[in-house]
Formats: sequence, C-alpha cells, structure tokens
Amino acid sequence: LRTSTFTPSYAPPKPASQGDTKTCEEAVTDSKARIAACTRLIEDPNRTLAELVSAHRNRCLARVVNKEKADDALADCTRAVTLDPKSFTALHTRAVVNNIAGKLDAALADFTQAIALDPKNSSVHYNRAVLYLKKKELKSAIADYTAERNLNPAVREAVFRRNLCWARVSLNVE
Repeated sequence: LRTSTFTPSYAPPKPASQGDTKTCEEAVTDSKARIAACTRLIEDPNRTLAELVSAHRNRCLARVVNKEKADDALADCTRAVTLDPKSFTALHTRAVVNNIAGKLDAALADFTQAIALDPKNSSVHYNRAVLYLKKKELKSAIADYTAERNLNPAVREAVFRRNLCWARVSLNVE
C-alpha cells in the first residue's frame, strides 16, 4: 500500500496574539505593522464583536496614516459601523475619514449620527462645525461652536471661532 501525505495549499491564519491587540490599538509609528496586527485580529475567528469593531476602526486609521486609498480605509470604517451601528467611535472615525476624503455629505451624516449617540461629546460638535465651515453653512457652524463651548467651557477657541462666523454672517461673507 502506498500512502500519500496531503499538504494543503492553504494555511489557516495564525491566531492573533495579545501583542497584536496592543499593536492594533495603539498609534504606533509603524502603520504597516499596525495594519498587519489589525488584520490578524480581524481574521481570528475567536474575536468578540467589540474586538472586531475596534480592529476595523483601528485598521481604518492606520490606512489613513499610511496614505493608502481612502476607499480602503473607508471600507474598514464602514465595516466597523456595520458590525456595531451604535458605536460612537466607529461613526466618528468614519466621519473624519470621509471628511479627509472630501466626501462632505457622508461626513456630515456620520457626524450628525455620532452626535445623536453622544450629544455631550464636544469634539464631534467641533468637527462638524469645521465641516459646516467648509460647506459655507455658517449658521450651522455657529450652532456647533456654541454647543462645543457649552459642553466644554475650557475651550476658549470655540468662542473665537463662533464669533468669526457671526462676523462673516453679519457681513454676508461666504
């Protein structure tokens, strides 16, 4: 009798390690290592939903830092939002990446949805205000700068930015 050994051409992915979790979560200087660690976490079938959401979001950020295609980064952010539509951090991250990619309407929708999930987060009000300025929607920018200032009185720049918007509105400057 002759026996043959079967050698599969496909090797299953190695399970992610604790080090991968740390590398994926931290803003390490080597974005390629971060992408690889996040990918191993995503491919590990033993990960929880929260870990998968975090890994997709962090890989999205690493791809932006690594100057990869915006669509690849957005695909990861969108996967994180799809996995957990109530994840404030996933929505906020996707909004920022949409803004960077020039997809202003999509960014605005995500910022607005993130605010609905966490209306007391001053940074998302700030980011949406900046977006409104890009879109020349000054009154909306004023409302968000006001919300930012009310939520975080230590942010003195919010008053300055809001007052600049008011000046532009009163002078009819777009």
